[in-house]
Amino acid sequence: MPQTLTEVAAGTGKDGNGTPAIDIVAVHGLNPKAKSNHAWRTWTTNSDRLWLRDDLPEAFPDARALIYQYDSVPVLMSTKTRLVQQATDLLYCIDMERDTCPTRPLIFVAHSLGGILALVNAANNPEYTAIKQSTRGLAFFGTPHAGGNETLVSFGSKCAVVVNFVNHSSANDLVGAVKRGSQYADTLAESWKHQLTDYRIVSFYEGIGNIVPRDSAVLGMPGLVETVARIDADHSNICRFDTSVPEDMNNYKKVQHGLGKICQAALRLPPFTPAAQASNTQTNNVARDDIMVASMDLRHRSTNGSETEEQIPKLLNAMSVLRLVARHSTGDDAMPRPDQQLFD
Repeated sequence: MPQTLTEVAAGTGKDGNGTPAIDIVAVHGLNPKAKSNHAWRTWTTNSDRLWLRDDLPEAFPDARALIYQYDSVPVLMSTKTRLVQQATDLLYCIDMERDTCPTRPLIFVAHSLGGILALVNAANNPEYTAIKQSTRGLAFFGTPHAGGNETLVSFGSKCAVVVNFVNHSSANDLVGAVKRGSQYADTLAESWKHQLTDYRIVSFYEGIGNIVPRDSAVLGMPGLVETVARIDADHSNICRFDTSVPEDMNNYKKVQHGLGKICQAALRLPPFTPAAQASNTQTNNVARDDIMVASMDLRHRSTNGSETEEQIPKLLNAMSVLRLVARHSTGDDAMPRPDQQLFD
């Protein structure tokens, strides 16, 4: 099955003559039977209603929507290296599609274990810095996240439950591969957890059934970072909406509201530029150096019984710079200069 990134909504405005203000990329989950239409069926109802194509443009006429298709089975049965490679393939497709608009704000929408693939895109890959920096938000539909204190095995077991549900059987090599699951937990720990505050996140959990329970589908981040909402549907239908049906319309309104929050936050921020990235990097490096020097000096003075008060403001200032750098990602504060003193 080839990797494809297909546009389903142009995002050219209500009159059709505008330019997209934001890109939304949808990533599907497991496809153990390698169905050729799985990427589309993930988001489409039995009545052939594809909300990304049929409903999203009405609410967000300036948002371009694209659906990513890939072969999930080899990825999930393979090593972490293969998982990262598949994520790199997604990055390449996005980079190619955004060749003329590399700084346009980007949002990922992911179903189930497809969320894992979306997470890997947060990893540092110098070749795709523009994509990483332009990614402003993520919406997860029934994606199992590894909790902070969970073991790799327990996380793998949660993923295996999803596999059993999708594949209608536990007698499959895929289940064993996923249950061992260390590639997922490793990837989350290495490439994702430390960057959570860089994005606005909406986590949708299933209200019918218990394939991915709420405590697994929610990251547990502060409200300014993560919004949580229940969708009254099972795991398969959590991201399918026929808006002519009242129950589905209610679910879709929740999704529209969540995506609206991400889009509003994304469009408030200035577009990514290499110059801004260099400035942020310089600020981070200066602040971290200040923390290291101040901490070492505090430790030395404390050991020798010397006065430490004079170093405390320097340490607090450096820590505050780093905190503001993180908050700048959500548009809450202006960026401090590397030489700006925050504490007198």
